[in-house]
Amino acid sequence: MPSIIHDFSEDGRPLATYYLGTGRCVLYKYGKLGKLSEVLYDSTAVTFGYDEDRWACSRWSACRVAPSPATIRYRKMGPLVDKQIYRFSEEGMVNARV
Repeated sequence: MPSIIHDFSEDGRPLATYYLGTGRCVLYKYGKLGKLSEVLYDSTAVTFGYDEDRWACSRWSACRVAPSPATIRYRKMGPLVDKQIYRFSEEGMVNARV
């Protein structure tokens, strides 16, 4: 089991997690209001968007670069997920939408 190092900001928010001996690292980025805006790990970036009126997470997107590029986007409207969009760069799977 690899050793793990957690890096936190002065106000206690996680900034990074390092998995020693594996080369893996998870980075956390925050927006100007202090809300989590992006998580980066391996070849994937997950971004978050917030509804300013309700101060709640209203959309999120996961984008993978390798081994095959793909993007998954979700938009939340009310208690359930309203829209999901999948985008793949492989042949036969371009701009699939659900």
